[in-house]
Amino acid sequence: YTDEKYLPYFNAAYKATNNYIFLQNSLVIYALQGRISEGLKLITDKDFLPEDFLAQLYYDGGKFRSCIETITNDTVQGHMLLADSYMHLSLPEEALAHWRYVYQNTENPSPELHYNITRCYLDSNDIENAVTFIENFIKVYPDYELALILYGQMALQLHKTFDFDEAFQVLFAKGLKTLDMIQFEKLRTIPLYEPKKLLYNNPGLSYG
Repeated sequence: YTDEKYLPYFNAAYKATNNYIFLQNSLVIYALQGRISEGLKLITDKDFLPEDFLAQLYYDGGKFRSCIETITNDTVQGHMLLADSYMHLSLPEEALAHWRYVYQNTENPSPELHYNITRCYLDSNDIENAVTFIENFIKVYPDYELALILYGQMALQLHKTFDFDEAFQVLFAKGLKTLDMIQFEKLRTIPLYEPKKLLYNNPGLSYG
């Protein structure tokens, strides 16, 4: 019953009975067709819809504020939606609190979860925790490409050499280079001369 042809029937049934099941079926079809915003206009009383369903619908429709306002249940899935919604709203400190909840309540945190926490620390300008977290991150997931790229960017920006250079070797072996790395390599190819030798080869210049 996910075909578009059923939409008029579900919509009519909802208007006639006010049974949210028919509305939910319509919203699923709208979502599958990429017409979430159109479907959201049908909602007149959100309390008739299950919270997790409505929150996911708002999130998928890009209504991140509405998603945040909808979630009240203290679940891992709910905190993931809250964290991601706050990230979309460029509120990393708020997102971090929810990512930390997911991290602490997940048996095997995914590399994506580690990455999001590191990004939140960075975007919150909490450099110390960002460095500590990414060091542990790469030790757990040494082949995760996004982490290696982020690691390389941080190392160059902070002029810091971490204790596990093998991470860079994995990065280079995969042929992955950040723009900063490419620029750094170009700088290393520029020949450097002692000032006196440079002036010796350029008589028109004077050296005090």
